[in-house]
Amino acid sequence: MSAPPAPPPSPPGFPRRTLLTATAGLALLATAACTPGGSGEAAGATDGQVDRLAAQVAVQEAAVAAYDAATAADPALGGQVAVLAEQAREQLERLRAAAPG
Repeated sequence: MSAPPAPPPSPPGFPRRTLLTATAGLALLATAACTPGGSGEAAGATDGQVDRLAAQVAVQEAAVAAYDAATAADPALGGQVAVLAEQAREQLERLRAAAPG
């Protein structure tokens, strides 16, 4: 009986597992910092809330940039994560609209 064949080598480019793990972590971080009932207006927001929202914008920008980098490195992967990338972009737009200034 012979040994099973070795798995094929990973394709070059951005590893999908790395992207998905990083994105999931960023999403959890952004979700954990969300405040309930926010209207997006800074009128009643505390400095801490404004700071957390600014941090969420930065995290979401990093997620969008990660999708862009992954797509540039491996166009086939970009096709597989297109829906997630679009969701990340939409979330970024909502965060930016809610952020003061």
